[in-house]
Amino acid sequence: FPVKRNQILVRFENIADKFDSKTAYVSRLIDVKQFAREFYAEANYMRSLDNASLSKVPNITYEEVNLNGLTAKADDDYTWKGDDDKVALAEAVNKKIVDQGDTKAFVPQSIRSFVITYHEG
Repeated sequence: FPVKRNQILVRFENIADKFDSKTAYVSRLIDVKQFAREFYAEANYMRSLDNASLSKVPNITYEEVNLNGLTAKADDDYTWKGDDDKVALAEAVNKKIVDQGDTKAFVPQSIRSFVITYHEG
C-alpha cells in the first residue's frame, strides 16, 4: 500500500496451518531489503537486478510496524493467554524463530508489516 512519496507499507503472511502435519513446522524466510529492491526494479521497468541496475536503486530503509501500519512494533507486545497455554507453548510449532538481519522469519499463521522507505538522491 502506498503511504506517502517514496514510502510503501507491505504485509507478509504465512498462511500455513499450524496443525497440518505437512506444514506445521515449516517457517518461511523473507529478505525485506531484497524484496524492496525487486519491487522497485519492477515498478520502474528495470529488466533485471544486475550490478548496473542495482546502482539505480535508491537507499532503502524499513521499519517493522503493527498490523495497523501506523505504530512502530514494540518488543513487548501484549501476549494473549489461554487455558491450554502451558501445553500449546511447549509444542515445537509455537517456538519463536529468530530473525537474521534483513531476513525475517514467518512461522505458520503469522503476519508482519513493514514500512519501506526509498531515499532518492
